[in-house]
Amino acid sequence: YNIFGLGMMFLMCPVFGGLSDRITTRKSIYLSTLLICMVTPLSFYLLQIGNFGSIIVGQMILGTIVGSFLGPCHAFMQNLFPTEARYTGVALGFSLGMAFAGGTTPIILTYLIDHTGNLNMPVFLLILYAVMTTLLLKARKTQESTSNHSDYQQAA
Repeated sequence: YNIFGLGMMFLMCPVFGGLSDRITTRKSIYLSTLLICMVTPLSFYLLQIGNFGSIIVGQMILGTIVGSFLGPCHAFMQNLFPTEARYTGVALGFSLGMAFAGGTTPIILTYLIDHTGNLNMPVFLLILYAVMTTLLLKARKTQESTSNHSDYQQAA
């Protein structure tokens, strides 16, 4: 089943990356967080139905959501750092973020599902991450508008 989700992610990353070139990476990531909040419950509902077609559609929806975030994500992260620190900044930021969020998520979700019995905990966690991303983007925008930053930070 995962091949359908991964295939959709593969197709959607350049689509949403191109969209971010037209509407800015920040707006594209806002769109992605909105998609996560609105569509993730549907995709997990389809996965829980358990028949072949619903699982494939649920996986494809999840692949679209992931592609909507990953497409503009790297361009956004590159604009956070000056060119002389870009490789280090992006590599550390991405790797540490994946280690902390990606590495701990299965443990956290297993614990939450075991203790609540609620199979929708992944939905709640994804929505929480989307809300946190939106708040961090808004905080960064506020910080940028109230201080004097160089051009590379304004582009983010």
